[in-house]
Amino acid sequence: MSPIISQLGAGDADAYRTIRLEALKKFPQAYGATYAQTLKQPIGAFTQTLEQANLFGAFVNGNLCGIICFVPCEGAQDNHIGHLYQMYVQQQMQGQGIGLALIEHLFEYAAHKVQQVHLGVGTQNHSALALYTRAGFEIYGTEPRALLVDGHYIDEHLMVKFLDTKDN
Repeated sequence: MSPIISQLGAGDADAYRTIRLEALKKFPQAYGATYAQTLKQPIGAFTQTLEQANLFGAFVNGNLCGIICFVPCEGAQDNHIGHLYQMYVQQQMQGQGIGLALIEHLFEYAAHKVQQVHLGVGTQNHSALALYTRAGFEIYGTEPRALLVDGHYIDEHLMVKFLDTKDN
């Protein structure tokens, strides 16, 4: 099953809010934001995020089942770097290539803007690590205690994918 991937806009705010809250609730150890703080945000905050960010969604049978966000750096000396955030595919849709399709779409979009994409992923999140490795990311370091979730520290592997090499 091939998802339809497109950039999300203000009209997708309700669907984006639903899937974002689901991700935060099911996998709190994977994100800097929390379910509780995000639940309090009005729908306008989600609309504003969609208007300002580069958020993409995977749709299967018209339903939003996955999201990914690209944020380019804007400094004069780091604007060759972008970051992947908010990656999530609904559990019942995992294992069907949707995550990889989202990442590849992000690469196509980002290649016109940056030369490399960075991300952080929990060292114990083996399925995400496998996906990112399949997509061509490489670990370049580990950030100890990157997150503190319910009193437990989460270390994160820092990963990079170079978009400007011939191995893409």
